[in-house]
Amino acid sequence: MENNTIQQSYIYDAFISYRHTNPDILIAEKLHKLLETYKTPSHLIKQGKKSGLSRVFRDKEELPTSSDLNSDIEDALQQSRFLIVICSPRTPKSKWVNSEISRFKELHGSGRILAILIEGEPDESFPQELFGMSKENKVTEPLAADIRAENTHRSLKKLKTEKLRILAPILGCKYDELRQRHRERELRTKMMISTALSIFFLLFGAFTLYQLKLVKESEQKALSAESIALSEMSRYQLASGNKLEAMKLSLDALPIDVENPERPYIYEAEVALYNAFYSRPYQGRIILKGHREKIQHLEFSRDGSMLATASEDYSVIIWKTANGYKLTELIGHTGPVVHCHFNSDAKKLVTSSMDGTVRIWDTQTGLELAVFGDFKSLKSSVFSPDDSSIITDSRIGYQWWDSLEGKELSRFETDNTKYVECFNIENGLAVVTEINLQPLTPEEKYSNYVMNIKEGKRLSEIDLQESRLIISRFSADGTKLVTVVNDSVDVWDTQSGYHLIELDAVAKAPINVAFSPDGDYVVGESDQDIIYIWDSSSGKKMKEVTKARLTRYNWKLIDEGKDSFRLHFLPDLFASDKAVSFNSNGNLFVLYSSNDTVQIYSIDGTGFGYSSTRIVDGPKAKPQYALYSPDDAFLAVSYDDNSVCIYETHPGTDNIFSENICGYTQDIFNSEGTKAISNKEDGKLIIWDITLGVAAHEFPVEDQYNSLGAFSPDGRKIAGSYNDNKILLWDAETYMEMAVFSGHESQVTSLVFNHNAELLAAGSENGSVRVWNTITGKLLWKFENVNGSIFDMAFNPDGTQLATSSGDLSDETNGSADIWCLSTGKHLMALQYNSDGNGLNMDLNTLDLFTFKPQNVEYNTSGSKLICFSTTDTTVHIVDTATFTECLSIGSTTGFKGAVFSPDGLNIATLGINNFIEVLDAETGKRLMDFGSPGNTGYVIRYSHDGRWIMAVYFDGTHIYDVKTGNELIVLEQYEWYSDGGFSLDDQRVFLSTYGQRAYAWDLIISPHELARNAREYLELCGY
Repeated sequence: MENNTIQQSYIYDAFISYRHTNPDILIAEKLHKLLETYKTPSHLIKQGKKSGLSRVFRDKEELPTSSDLNSDIEDALQQSRFLIVICSPRTPKSKWVNSEISRFKELHGSGRILAILIEGEPDESFPQELFGMSKENKVTEPLAADIRAENTHRSLKKLKTEKLRILAPILGCKYDELRQRHRERELRTKMMISTALSIFFLLFGAFTLYQLKLVKESEQKALSAESIALSEMSRYQLASGNKLEAMKLSLDALPIDVENPERPYIYEAEVALYNAFYSRPYQGRIILKGHREKIQHLEFSRDGSMLATASEDYSVIIWKTANGYKLTELIGHTGPVVHCHFNSDAKKLVTSSMDGTVRIWDTQTGLELAVFGDFKSLKSSVFSPDDSSIITDSRIGYQWWDSLEGKELSRFETDNTKYVECFNIENGLAVVTEINLQPLTPEEKYSNYVMNIKEGKRLSEIDLQESRLIISRFSADGTKLVTVVNDSVDVWDTQSGYHLIELDAVAKAPINVAFSPDGDYVVGESDQDIIYIWDSSSGKKMKEVTKARLTRYNWKLIDEGKDSFRLHFLPDLFASDKAVSFNSNGNLFVLYSSNDTVQIYSIDGTGFGYSSTRIVDGPKAKPQYALYSPDDAFLAVSYDDNSVCIYETHPGTDNIFSENICGYTQDIFNSEGTKAISNKEDGKLIIWDITLGVAAHEFPVEDQYNSLGAFSPDGRKIAGSYNDNKILLWDAETYMEMAVFSGHESQVTSLVFNHNAELLAAGSENGSVRVWNTITGKLLWKFENVNGSIFDMAFNPDGTQLATSSGDLSDETNGSADIWCLSTGKHLMALQYNSDGNGLNMDLNTLDLFTFKPQNVEYNTSGSKLICFSTTDTTVHIVDTATFTECLSIGSTTGFKGAVFSPDGLNIATLGINNFIEVLDAETGKRLMDFGSPGNTGYVIRYSHDGRWIMAVYFDGTHIYDVKTGNELIVLEQYEWYSDGGFSLDDQRVFLSTYGQRAYAWDLIISPHELARNAREYLELCGY
């Protein structure tokens, strides 16, 4: 009731009294606002406290315009419950403040007077009327809020909290309780504000992010469209033969930073980059321009890193092979330069010129180091292999010089009694014709000798029966000599002069001849633009190529023997301006035909070339001369516009093995792809180190012929079989013999290890199969098969079953695919021909097919299914290995050449007779996609171990496809007819074996990011 009475009796809750001067006025104004806007905490309201102050009197705000201020203030004081005095040192001096305090005390007593100390001490700032007397007659100070501070701003800030000391008595509550409730409310308010701001900023941020997302999406769409366009441009440039530009465009279409990509990843760009980086050989080219006249000679350094070009413009230019960068130009000759030659470390170059001088140059500085005197009709000059001497060849003989002192060591040349012609100088040998200038008997007119240059001695006399020598050429090893006299082409032994064979006669004698590097073939050119190919052993003419010509250009490096030399002819000695060059293994040579195209032909054991040739796209100018680099990585071709083109011959090829390879399966390589197996007819099994390109070990077996060799899956064991039907087992690291297995009655045709190499199965020509434990050496099982020779075998993953395929190539019997139990030795299933033609007979666990001759068998990764197919059958059969029933058959109107499970066993890839690849669902047989190389003949299909790529071996090379899209990523050029191939265990290398029993190895880059890095490094190397 008291609160209600008070509330009804007073108009104002408080009266503010203050000195009308600053900062007192500012604080009074602020206090007035704080009091009237204050809201009492809800908890106190529930206790019956006021919800807030209704009105607070401050004379500046409440007094009307009146001349009688005393009466208005009097009324306000009477209607105010509390008096609030703002105290500062200025306040005691105000008569109005003292009067207001005195009158309020008279009206309401001193118990409801409150003070706010804003400056000074209480005794100097409180008006005298504020002080009261206690019951003990002591002077007391009023309840005061203290907001004193360094400045007004800080005082106003303190007022926000000290106002509670004023409000507590007015509201009728304790200060501590009010302060606690006030803090709780402030926290709730801050929380609400914070939450509201968070929601606002969240919404605003979401809106902003949405807008940014729209902008980003628009930008990404634009970049994606740009990347697709760049990918298409890359494909166009690659098709035009511009490999470097194609590579650059595809890189521009891919993000530079994989972690923080600046543009979206476009798969089409990755495909374009793979296509460009692994483009077909001879497409990557660098055009060298710098000469002003015809180029007379090309010469690679021995490591292939530099190329020197000699020109009729009196200069020689040295280029960097990889990128075509011009290293230096050698200027000093006063006539056309006809020949040049690097020393062993390529720090020096010797040049020969029609000005009659031989000069030695520093290849790094371009400085001339030495000049050798006056020569007549100079043809060539070369360093000896140890760089200690130089031999010069001219039309009247040769001279031997000390390359350091310039001192002449020996000579053989024309004098007053004889005329000398040196036809060619190679391997320290020369063919010399002496023409006697004195009138002697006719038989003494022409004398032809093979000379040892260093010793100046005659090795042998070549009896050409009084005829004059037209042209001659040594074999690469110097043991043979081919000569042309009149219409006869003959091969001679250089040491004895013995006549080995006369080559088949041709319509017109060649004006130029050359041995292949291995000496097996002789290539000759007539002046009627016809190229002849002979077998140098039998003398049989193997091939004629019309409308084509060669030059007397020497393609071979100097041999490594200390006294071994090889000299070049001046090309212009003959009318021909076309060129030929063998690569180092002698399998290929480059032919410039009369239609001005560069073509690649192949010589194999049965004839010359394949059904088609490969054409190298060069400049529009006419080709002149050609030269392979020592490692066969590059082919340099000069053209009649005074330019030179450097072509990459087979990018990505790691090593080529020309030795005989055992078998045609992936087992000839170890799992890491670092070693390969080959055999020789002399009874040696060879283990090749692929990384170094050398023979790591030979297993000699006297009087035996190696027929087959295989690595175990873990690469730790090697198995080899011989024609005595024995099988030897070796440790692949130490090459120590571990075991000898015997018992076969005919030649072993197939070898296979199980997954952990504890078991070794060997199939033979008579159809029997034997399985040994490689640890104990014990024969576990012998399986007999009456359906012909064993073609293929496969263990299931857990080693409990062995699948075999067999057949008779003579067609006298039909083949079968069989499954054998390795626990019991029981024959579980046969898939074979049924003579009565009644089809399948599942009751006997026999799948019978008409004209079925299986070639390959393969388990899926779980071993639950087996693929059986034959090259003579038009169906791929999938067998359930638990029930031994056919669970899926994949038919074809033409037939299949291969069928394999994907690594996960979910799909099957087939290579059809039509040369297309199909990927099918392994459960339903539904076709998922098809792709391939139309127009080519395919042989083999393989999955990479990660299942990402499919390899198909075609006539024109090996094609690698992306399994998900069917896009062709990589084409590896063919050098021979491939018979089989596969991926290394880490998929970083590809291996191929050929019908010519050779092995090829390529390094691959699986990661597109690694590929991009390599491509950028390659472009940087090429200065592009």
